[in-house]
Amino acid sequence: MPEGHVLHRAARLQRRALGGGPLRVWSPQGRFDQGARALDGSSIRSIEAAGKHIFYHFDRRPILHVHLGLFGKYTTFTDQPYPSPSPNARLAMVGEAAVYLSGPTVCELLDVAQVERVVERLGPD
Repeated sequence: MPEGHVLHRAARLQRRALGGGPLRVWSPQGRFDQGARALDGSSIRSIEAAGKHIFYHFDRRPILHVHLGLFGKYTTFTDQPYPSPSPNARLAMVGEAAVYLSGPTVCELLDVAQVERVVERLGPD
């Protein structure tokens, strides 16, 4: 399981890679289709790591919450053309870079109050 510092680094790198314009968001695997449709076409305002959780704040709500768990991983590509994501990827976000998420324990959309409850449970970073 990735430790918190790994997720803080991932959040920092993804802020640079995905910041800017609207993103194309989809779920190659299909398990996050509804959530991906809600995020497709929006831009990321910020990405925050808290403990072993990452929260993606888009220009419109909801907030994407990811916990990698034991098997989750991100793959990031900055050079075009980007390879296609694996059919097993839960989430693909493509803009100025491509970030593919595979195997997370949690990949869900939350509102602000739900995010606050998750963070309250974590304790100090």
